[in-house]
Amino acid sequence: EMQTYFRNGLIDYGSGFSDLWSNLGRFLNQIKTSDRTPILSVLLEGPVFTGKTAIAAKLCAESDINFIRMISPDSMIGMNDAQKCSKITRVFQDSYKSQLSVIFLDDLERLLDYTPIGPRFSNLILQTLLVLVRKPPPEQGRRLMIIATTSVAHLLEELQLTKAFNVTLHVSQLQTQQDIHAVLSAKENGLSSVEAANITEAIGALDSPIGIKQLLMVLEMARSVGEESISANTFMECLSTCGF
Repeated sequence: EMQTYFRNGLIDYGSGFSDLWSNLGRFLNQIKTSDRTPILSVLLEGPVFTGKTAIAAKLCAESDINFIRMISPDSMIGMNDAQKCSKITRVFQDSYKSQLSVIFLDDLERLLDYTPIGPRFSNLILQTLLVLVRKPPPEQGRRLMIIATTSVAHLLEELQLTKAFNVTLHVSQLQTQQDIHAVLSAKENGLSSVEAANITEAIGALDSPIGIKQLLMVLEMARSVGEESISANTFMECLSTCGF
């Protein structure tokens, strides 16, 4: 199930990604080896289209841990607040039965039914998460890692939810031409060195960051035009169509 979120793999676009992945690997190793760390919670926050879900899913899939559960908004469609809380609580209780567990909470704001107008959210789900994210496994020697994602960490701060996590890591957009070129020139994308260089130069002229998922989506849109090679003009037209 986790592999569906990174079916095209992860692209190392530079120090921003490598530092993030290294830190996540360090935290994973800590929960697997340290008897003094019964619970470790990590929040991945950053703008939309930066691949937070893919990164978290990749970490879970490569963790070599038997008990891994994902709690996502799409798995709770049609449930009321009490049913959602019951499901979340049940997953955590099941994790306590395992020697080593990982729970992935995807898209926290959607789990909370959060809307900035008001603001409105489910206080019942919020209180459930605040308790469970901080609670270590009740039995001695068992360890739990929690990894969560959000695109509105600054809004969740008022709910004190971000402070419930031990560590918060920022997942940034592609900031420099070097980052963008590293993504475009990755072998998974099948671009020639000339195509990648031309597109990178065109995007660099905009002088604004772009999410990696947005970049790859626009690339596929440009590819669907049917040209023998993707020109910078075609790519920029597709980028404009997507509202960038």
